[in-house]
Amino acid sequence: MTDLWRRLCPWSLGLVGRIGLLVLGAVVITQAISVALFFFEGNSSLMVVRGARPIAEQIAALYRRLDALPAADRPDAIRLASTPLLGLEWPAPRPDVDVENDGRYAPELRDLVHADLGDPLRTIAVEPIANAGYEVHASAVLHSAEVRVFRGPKIKVSMPLSDGTWLAFYAPDWIPPRFPLLEFLPRVLLLCAIIVVLFLWIAKQFTSPIVRLAMAAERLGLDGREPPLVERGAPEVRAATRAFNEMRHRLKRLIADRTQMLAAISHDLRTPLTRLRLRAEFVEDPQLQEKMLADLAEMEAMVASTLAFAKNDVQSEPREPIDLAALLQSLSEDMTDCGQAVSYDGPAHATVQARPVALRRSLMNLLNNAVNYGRAARVRLAEAAGDAVVEIDDDGPGIPPEEQEEVFSPYYRLERSRNRETGGTGLGLSIARGIIRAEGGDIELANRPEGGLRVRVTLPK
Repeated sequence: MTDLWRRLCPWSLGLVGRIGLLVLGAVVITQAISVALFFFEGNSSLMVVRGARPIAEQIAALYRRLDALPAADRPDAIRLASTPLLGLEWPAPRPDVDVENDGRYAPELRDLVHADLGDPLRTIAVEPIANAGYEVHASAVLHSAEVRVFRGPKIKVSMPLSDGTWLAFYAPDWIPPRFPLLEFLPRVLLLCAIIVVLFLWIAKQFTSPIVRLAMAAERLGLDGREPPLVERGAPEVRAATRAFNEMRHRLKRLIADRTQMLAAISHDLRTPLTRLRLRAEFVEDPQLQEKMLADLAEMEAMVASTLAFAKNDVQSEPREPIDLAALLQSLSEDMTDCGQAVSYDGPAHATVQARPVALRRSLMNLLNNAVNYGRAARVRLAEAAGDAVVEIDDDGPGIPPEEQEEVFSPYYRLERSRNRETGGTGLGLSIARGIIRAEGGDIELANRPEGGLRVRVTLPK
């Protein structure tokens, strides 16, 4: 029984089944509204005829009976004929002539009475009365201990008898309004509001798993320690979530395997490099020995940089609030103390969410590049579109526009200014951009019109 209920339950259906159920419900509700509108608006004349016929038949029957009675017998007949829903008054005051055309549905009721009487020329006046209840003539309650009357809106139908006196009938105003849609419109609007709210809630239930999946995919590049997604929702969504979790697991394993492999290679290379360094010490030619030691030092630096680039400890460091302004000021002061031309311009405090060690390493790489290849570094911090923007200007030769994207590639060097003699391995910008992008930001390069390079770092706050 439980399995059957799970198969038949709407929430166990797939997306196609749920959408089909939603469309079916919308069609049913729309048809119900259409029928209601047809019933209250398009078929109002039929409702008038159906509602007026019983009253018209009673009025015609009582009129014939009372008209045939002598005047002395009419009070007793009126007392017996009066009911809470149909009161009688005799003799009644003569109505105004204009009353014949008054009332919202006077023609329909008058035609029905004419038809029942078989006298289309009989004068019939229909008059709406808005006071709460009606008062009957004294003759109507003669010999009667109590006459119950209808309280509420009513209509008065007046007709002359054969002896010239007038007979009045009081009945509830059962007739619907001329424009029933105006009274029905608030209910229609309320129903539409309920439908809209229900549809939005159902649509949110449909899309929330997809939104969660999209947010998890975005966080995957920012924080590899996010727990796997809970598999819930429609079968298709659960399948997509399962595939995403498997992909996430494979990516983490791939990165870990690559890091472990490069760490092993780095460890294995250090042993022969150490042996070569020891053997280079026994070389008698000083110039040859110096070149050999320089090559070995460069190889060791490349191995260390490659390992750092591959490992990139961003994933293992937690994100936390960082005062970016204080960090930039600290870096600028430290480099100034070392005799380098570095200045800071910006607010005293600006907080961002990032990984402290990784962010410091990235900014330090950029500042070192500016000082080493541009002779100075001018740092500015500002806010734009809710992001923290760091601009680092130098006084170097700049970078050709066609190479400004290539310099972020691993081991890419500019032949004119950024060569191996400066000690660079071509990984500094790659590491810096990898860290910044892992924080949800980016790095862009541009040549300044007055000369020099501008590095623009954008970080989400």
